[in-house]
Amino acid sequence: MRTPRDRLPLLAALLVGCSAGAVPPTGSDLPDLGPSGPTDPLARPVTWAPCTLYSDERPEGPMAECATLAAPLRPGAQGGPTLPLFVKRFRHKDVAPLRQVALLAGGPGGSGVIYETAADVLVGKDPALEVYLPDHRGTGQSARLSCASGEADDSAYGFFIGPEEWPDCIDEIKAAHPTDLDYFSSTGAAHDLGVLLASVRREGVQRFVLGGSYGTWWAQRYLQLFPDQADGVILDAIVPPDGSLARQDEDADIAGGLLLAACAADPGCHARLGDDPRARALALLKKLDGGHCPALGRYGPPHVLLRRAFGQMMMGYAGKMLIPAAVARAERCNAADVNALLTLLDYYFKPKDALDVVYRSWGWALSYHVTLSEIWEDGITATRLAAWRDAAAVSRDVTGPFEAVLDRMPRYPRDQYVGRFATTATPLLMIQGTWDPATLHAKALAVRDHFRGEHQTWVEIPRGGHGAMLTAPTKAGTSCGTAMILDFMAHPRSPVDTSCLADLVPLGFEATPEVAKLLLGTADVWGGL
Repeated sequence: MRTPRDRLPLLAALLVGCSAGAVPPTGSDLPDLGPSGPTDPLARPVTWAPCTLYSDERPEGPMAECATLAAPLRPGAQGGPTLPLFVKRFRHKDVAPLRQVALLAGGPGGSGVIYETAADVLVGKDPALEVYLPDHRGTGQSARLSCASGEADDSAYGFFIGPEEWPDCIDEIKAAHPTDLDYFSSTGAAHDLGVLLASVRREGVQRFVLGGSYGTWWAQRYLQLFPDQADGVILDAIVPPDGSLARQDEDADIAGGLLLAACAADPGCHARLGDDPRARALALLKKLDGGHCPALGRYGPPHVLLRRAFGQMMMGYAGKMLIPAAVARAERCNAADVNALLTLLDYYFKPKDALDVVYRSWGWALSYHVTLSEIWEDGITATRLAAWRDAAAVSRDVTGPFEAVLDRMPRYPRDQYVGRFATTATPLLMIQGTWDPATLHAKALAVRDHFRGEHQTWVEIPRGGHGAMLTAPTKAGTSCGTAMILDFMAHPRSPVDTSCLADLVPLGFEATPEVAKLLLGTADVWGGL
């Protein structure tokens, strides 16, 4: 598979926190656990069929169930046209569920594929949990917005859509959806979620929603439409209702600045990078652009690659602490430094066939369509986006691909929900990393300040990155984020057990040998500096 290099930073961000988990005992003989609860006018017939949990169909993996519901095309309409809403369900074959949770992928553009590993881990830790993985409308198998010519494997960019392919692709999508494109929206997806939860309801089984990143925008829209349907909602890496994804690269640089300021305050890091580590990083990028350390150009211009790598490192938990060492080693650029930094660049930019199923289910057109319609600012130009990236010491460069569609992608009118908070008494767990580069902590605080009702809990992960589920590791080797999420779902109206925060793996600029070995290929973080 041919993989454009500028896609890899984005996909690595989408998969943050995904790691292998224990596989609970499952099989293809998953029993029918009975019908849904009392009749709900939203409920639709659901017919489940066995399918693999992992979409790459690995033979050794667990079995799940898949179904396609006929969801109303127009939110709130009970009659009229429908679209297919694909969902995967995963549960323990021998344990009757006490709780259901729908996992909402980020992006926008992510399908349920993103959370397959999370479903595996969550059910392994709580066998009474039944996990639903819906494909957001316009992605995966839920009427994915696609264009056959631009996404053909034998086209110029393979399955991906290159800048010069987007005009024809957009025309193809508009021709295929002459009257319904406006319904491929966050509100449409939120209504789909309400339909799904109504359709799978059982008496005595609690219902939860968990959204990560854009999934928190989706979940908050769901709360606007259905403020009382769920027994609890988890928001992990939070986009506020007035958020703008136009500033993602600027936000990443702000978060990176927090890390580099902490470096200046750390004796060991200060000894290597001085009073202003961010200025050192910017000077390094300029030097690389001028021809310094050309061996780092394996996947493109070294200054762009390193800036993007820093942005990706900020997304996770421990890896970001290696950014100052990477700056110092790139400045020196001896043979050992080059080897270490090429290992780092390989980790983030070397094409990975394992991501093929994620790429193919991702709704690229849906991503741009939703973002530009309702999570964007007026007056944003390609020049302005490029200026934010070029001024950054740390940037994932995720706004670059928008330049090809900025003036071409159709936009739907903003409805009455955009920019407004939900009003709900539903129990909430809100988790936010303080160094999150994609959903900035300072902006997410607006959500904390709004949702202050009983059983609505805000939790910060100190120095945390983008997302806590499966991450925020403790010294005991567990995930603090996962532990808090499971505790909340077990007792949504009790105080959340946040005691694991006191046992988080400490984040220092020497990093751990394991993390250094993974990202740099050596346990010697600073290379003797």
